Amino acid sequence: SSSSSSSSSSSSSSIGDNSNSSSFENFNYDESKTMEENIKLFSNFPNPFNPVTNISYNLSSKGKVKVTIHDMLGRLVTTLIDRSQNAGFNSITWNGTNIKNELVAGGVYIYTIQFDKSAISKKMVLLK
Repeated sequence: SSSSSSSSSSSSSSIGDNSNSSSFENFNYDESKTMEENIKLFSNFPNPFNPVTNISYNLSSKGKVKVTIHDMLGRLVTTLIDRSQNAGFNSITWNGTNIKNELVAGGVYIYTIQFDKSAISKKMVLLK
């Protein structure tokens, strides 16, 4: 009895290893596919930039869009847009200022777009 239970547990552990790796790959594929169907966030241009950069994105449908800039500590620097936009290609410019319209320090910043339950972030570099 003990030998049959050990052989069944060893075969189930190898099956478990295989199913774990394939479900992990499937999860990554499905996640990126879902986000691409809803929204495509392009790299800002120019990057690095000083003093202005352009952030472009493509929406699958009309809906509420929010684009925010955060510093590397996760603090909100500014919100560039927070309103409904039409489907298709859209772009917005950031002039390197915060909510108070003050120029921010040079460094790495994160820009995030939120749309239809999806959120995508990318890094950009402000040179001074």
